[in-house]
Amino acid sequence: MKYLSDKVALLTFNVIAAQKGYQFKKVNTQKEIDDACQVYNEEAFSFPDELKDKVSSYKKSAINFVAYYKDEPVGMVRLGDPKIINRPFELYGVDVTGEHYEIQSLVVKKEFREGTQFVMLGLFKAMYVYSRQQGIISWSSCGARNVYLTIRRFCKNISVEEVDFGEINHPLTQYLFVNNIIETYFTMEVSAFEPWQILKKFIRQVVKKWELPQIISIKRLAYESFSYGSK
Repeated sequence: MKYLSDKVALLTFNVIAAQKGYQFKKVNTQKEIDDACQVYNEEAFSFPDELKDKVSSYKKSAINFVAYYKDEPVGMVRLGDPKIINRPFELYGVDVTGEHYEIQSLVVKKEFREGTQFVMLGLFKAMYVYSRQQGIISWSSCGARNVYLTIRRFCKNISVEEVDFGEINHPLTQYLFVNNIIETYFTMEVSAFEPWQILKKFIRQVVKKWELPQIISIKRLAYESFSYGSK
């Protein structure tokens, strides 16, 4: 039953996204790579010249995902493969065996960071579907504490690992630490991101904003998707 409800939730989310003018996809073409880079270059922090080559080297190990609003790229995220480059171990001294795929460079354009966090959820949905298809069991991430607190709302199994970033000598780690870009390292079970529970939380957020027409539309879509998915 859980498999069916999650499948219905993913289908419902896709229909809602299409109605709102959004697409969330794994990057497969050069144009999509360029679009993801465009969002990153416009919204993310820039590194000093002496660190740019090292930062670029980590991108080669990553699977990219991009969010579009009416064909305009508005968000992106990367999922680092530890079997190619174990970035968390190099930078933070954690995940020695490369157990977790690292979520990197989660970026959403400022004008699309509305209260329901729809773009962020769409990017996570794309990563979730890919990870389940590829047998990826767990993710990790390192960033500001507010990022951890946000993701914790959507994941039932998330753990913080204590890391003394100030004692790590890697120049990139020190740059991130001094500029308050990294505060918390945490790991998550992919299966703990339950699409049906996330969809319910999204609906509750919409309710709080009193978007009544959208509430009715979402409930109707959920019912239609469930009816379709149960056939």
